Amino acid sequence: MKNIARKTSISNYKGGLGSSMGIILILFILLVIVTQAFSQKQIAPFPIEPPDDGSSSIAISQRFNIINNTQSITFQRTEISGRIIDPLPPTNLLPLGGEQIYNVSIRLNRTAEGTVNYIWYLNDFSRTGELQFTLRVQNVSLEGLYVNTPSIIGISTDAPVRWNTTRERLTISDEV
Repeated sequence: MKNIARKTSISNYKGGLGSSMGIILILFILLVIVTQAFSQKQIAPFPIEPPDDGSSSIAISQRFNIINNTQSITFQRTEISGRIIDPLPPTNLLPLGGEQIYNVSIRLNRTAEGTVNYIWYLNDFSRTGELQFTLRVQNVSLEGLYVNTPSIIGISTDAPVRWNTTRERLTISDEV
């Protein structure tokens, strides 16, 4: 048997209209890619917002927790003033671990405050009185980074209680 060398080639080129359409399509895709790469209009991956002038309607807020660990004193909210925003907690702060959450709306580079007033009463209504405190958030810029410093200040009451505060939490307990 004679060894006959055969040359085999694989080609998509058939000549005619099909190959020229493919080349045009490839050139068009390359044109779009190059045009987008050198386009003057660059789209940021996130919207770039101008600095806040204080008139913004988008609210940034700081959360505060108020906890009633007394055995028999209920606090009933009577008034809210300042920058406390919805959603508001229920009116009554019940004893034995009742908790309320307030949100204070803040603006960049400013101090925001909201004051909450309660009346208090023992479960048998034998004694009543008042409780008041102010929720404060100082928002300051540190080299372009805005930092919130929350605090609970101006706590006053004639209730037979003691309280403990952290920056964002007021815990009310029976006096010992």
